[in-house]
Amino acid sequence: MTRIINRLYIYYQLSTSVLFLALFARWAVLYPLVSGRFLPGGIHVFLISLICYATVGELLWSLKFRRVSGTLKSATLLKDANLLYFCLAMNHISDYDHSLVLKNISYSAFIIGLSLSQCYVHATQMFKRGEPLWFSGFLRRVYVYILLPVMHLSEFNLLLLNVQSSQSIESPVLDIVHKIVLVFFLPLACVAWRKAMV
Repeated sequence: MTRIINRLYIYYQLSTSVLFLALFARWAVLYPLVSGRFLPGGIHVFLISLICYATVGELLWSLKFRRVSGTLKSATLLKDANLLYFCLAMNHISDYDHSLVLKNISYSAFIIGLSLSQCYVHATQMFKRGEPLWFSGFLRRVYVYILLPVMHLSEFNLLLLNVQSSQSIESPVLDIVHKIVLVFFLPLACVAWRKAMV
């Protein structure tokens, strides 16, 4: 039974890593062809579906291996809650082909940062940790000092634009929730970044 669970875990990590790499490849093909103007129409549904698949799977595996108490203390829960909130905040836009929020350059920066960082994270989860090689140390530095800040800053900008847009005002309670998240977003992102540096 444990052998099947180990194989399923490796399959999940491999499939998630390949799908995030496919997200980056899809962006790299679409952006030169259609620019940021029509990019949401070709990539938004895939992005939201991939984030949901990756976060729900990661939470389930975390519950399997760390139990509830370990999952509640992990940085994985914070990252997954953040990405699920992003999906909920950005997916309520009914006409994402014409949304000004998703046509911003921050959307492309978010896709680049998210796809490459999550591809790296899920790919490294498949292998046992040994003594780091020069190349893996270089990849870790790129992940920590370039990809994570790009992802978090572009996500913050997208959430800020989402609050400012007229499409985000569906109910006053939802608007207050968005503003509260924006207040706590950067401090929590800095805490997550500091944990990633260790």
